[in-house]
Amino acid sequence: MHTWQEDPGAQALALSLLRLIGDGDAARARYTEHAQQHPDSPLAALYLQRASPPSLGTAEAVAAYQELAKRFPDSPDVGRAGLDARWRFELGDSRPWSDRERQDFVTETARLLKALEEKHPPDTLEALELDVRILLRAQLRDAATTRVRRYAEDARRRTWDFLVLAGRTAAAAGPEHTSYVMRDWIPPALARQPERMALLDLLTGLRSPKEAELAAMTSPVDRAVLRLTRDVLQDPKRALTQAVREPEAVLSRLDPEVAALLKQGDTVLTE
Repeated sequence: MHTWQEDPGAQALALSLLRLIGDGDAARARYTEHAQQHPDSPLAALYLQRASPPSLGTAEAVAAYQELAKRFPDSPDVGRAGLDARWRFELGDSRPWSDRERQDFVTETARLLKALEEKHPPDTLEALELDVRILLRAQLRDAATTRVRRYAEDARRRTWDFLVLAGRTAAAAGPEHTSYVMRDWIPPALARQPERMALLDLLTGLRSPKEAELAAMTSPVDRAVLRLTRDVLQDPKRALTQAVREPEAVLSRLDPEVAALLKQGDTVLTE
């Protein structure tokens, strides 16, 4: 297979785009053909499963990914896809769960994750984020922060998105369960940019910038980005009102998750 065909992230994006333009059936046909051409490929089977019913968030999807894991027990991509299906199902299922049922389910998901990580520790930020979410859901806070710390042992992985994840994980776990100090990983060049440091503090829930700090910033775009980000997180209605007045130079600088929240809020209000 070509390199792009071996990239689950690229394939997930491609499938999302095809579905967005109403070409989901054609995508499934292509993935079916691809799986037939590569019957021993776990990725080909995974792409086909993603393109086919049942939808994620259902018990049927959990069962489908379990069957896929039986076919490819040594595939980290298939294994994490199954864990993602379990995580989404437990969070989104509308039927009533007893406390014992829910605890047993999340505990089993965490056990399956531990077994997977013994052979395949997370090697991408997306995999790390899923692992952390599963562990925090199971109240395994020490384990969640340990995964973050181990991932950061490779300095090349200490990207902006990783720092945001590390800060949010520390906030969710609490200081008594956090085995690192996120700010120790901040590159010197980033630490010298007050507007970026203020945004990092805001996105990780550490603190919100004061008006005096915003006023002291020389760039009006930086000020607007911080104010709009703060409002999306703290006062969504005000953020929606303000967003329509902001130029593209500001909107394009928003963190992707903040932009998604802003769009979601706009959709809710216009429905």
